[in-house]
Amino acid sequence: MIPAKIVKVIYDRRIYAKDGHLIMPKLPYTPEEFYRRHADPSLMAGILTNKFLYHLPIHRQLNMFVNAGAKIARSTLYDWCGTAIDALEGLYYSIRSEVLKGNYTTVP
Repeated sequence: MIPAKIVKVIYDRRIYAKDGHLIMPKLPYTPEEFYRRHADPSLMAGILTNKFLYHLPIHRQLNMFVNAGAKIARSTLYDWCGTAIDALEGLYYSIRSEVLKGNYTTVP
């Protein structure tokens, strides 16, 4: 087993000028809700997976981050969870509508 690790990635985005216009290459795709967050979407997915699939509370995940050397405020972790859940809301409703189209389910 290889234990998880936290990796800080810094993208070097150089700006070029051509014919008086600035050219900036795009960074890897990040959902719009995550722009101001300092967390990768894969980190948020891991936090939500731990919370909802493995029933690992946020305060225990916070302790895991501290043990790994990352000092993250509890409020920040809760904010990341809320942002990730809000970003997944559209996907939830799409899946829900497809499931409810089946013959074996009823709407409560």
